Amino acid sequence: MNICMVTGAVPGVRCGVEDYTFQLAQSLTAGGTAIDLVREADWTVAGTRRAIAAIRAARPDIVHIQYPALGYGASIGPHLLAGLAGAPVLLTLHEYSAFRLPKRSSLLAFAIAARHIIFTTGFERDRFLGLFPWCRSKSSIVPIGSNIPFLPHRPTPGARIAFFGQLRPDRGLEACLELARLAKERGRDWRVQIIGGLNPEHRDYLAGLGARAAGLDVEWLVDLEAEAVAQLLSRASAVYLPYPDGVSERRGTLMAALGNQAAIVTTDGPFRPSEIEQAVRLANGTEEAFEALEAIIDDAAAAANMRAEAARLADRYDWGRISEEHLRLYARFAPADRRSSTPPQQFGRIHVDPWRR
Repeated sequence: MNICMVTGAVPGVRCGVEDYTFQLAQSLTAGGTAIDLVREADWTVAGTRRAIAAIRAARPDIVHIQYPALGYGASIGPHLLAGLAGAPVLLTLHEYSAFRLPKRSSLLAFAIAARHIIFTTGFERDRFLGLFPWCRSKSSIVPIGSNIPFLPHRPTPGARIAFFGQLRPDRGLEACLELARLAKERGRDWRVQIIGGLNPEHRDYLAGLGARAAGLDVEWLVDLEAEAVAQLLSRASAVYLPYPDGVSERRGTLMAALGNQAAIVTTDGPFRPSEIEQAVRLANGTEEAFEALEAIIDDAAAAANMRAEAARLADRYDWGRISEEHLRLYARFAPADRRSSTPPQQFGRIHVDPWRR
């Protein structure tokens, strides 16, 4: 099968949905599926028309739209594409509950035009079906995987508490600085490593945090390659993920920590999957987080049990399993004569369209 996968790109800016799209494309090509990876930044009327023309010229068996993504902005271009792509359209809706009503209502176009809608969590699917109940029979759940490779745990001397995520407001960074302050006050020789990607618009915010961290044992590790992030996570004494809205399966940073066999402390919330309870310690507030991290660092046996549970749970988010679930869906909607594997000469092909911006 030939799949055209679509996402919205912003040149020079990291986007979790775009990273996910590329990881999925790589995993699918390993099994012989040919991918045209469309990463477009211009979703004006003219840009959307150009995208539709290019997709139709590729003659894909399936068009798979990843939504939302930073590059789409507030455009309804992707919504129009769903009805004009010239091939069966599948949609992965990575987020819904956080949208305001006008944006939720705009998804009616996808609800009508998409042949199937994939959600990454049951919570998001249930919220969507509350507004579009007729989509139940044409929707399913496929969890996200990690954009970071997995390595076995390899401890290093000293206590290192790692945070991993986007370096922007509302990502829990203030809680990390508070943790470093508590560690200093209470005589714990901990280094807090803050690992993440930075969008240019948030440089002033990060500079302000850096000034507040003066005198604390905080190490800033910005815009590292995926392999370097994996090494840091796998060597950390523990990983602290203070999600403001609580832990959930939407968090690729959680998958990265689980896969790298981290002992994780995170925040509870309404989206927490029940399966995760044995693999993490839940802490609402920095005081609780400090106590949980202290227990992990001081009890090697308990930490080892957490790492074993994390590795077990990470198998649920394996890219091989995720790509198999996608292939089963593609086979349901591709033309009958195109449902077999791509000929061998096309194995491993990912074509990134030259008209991207």
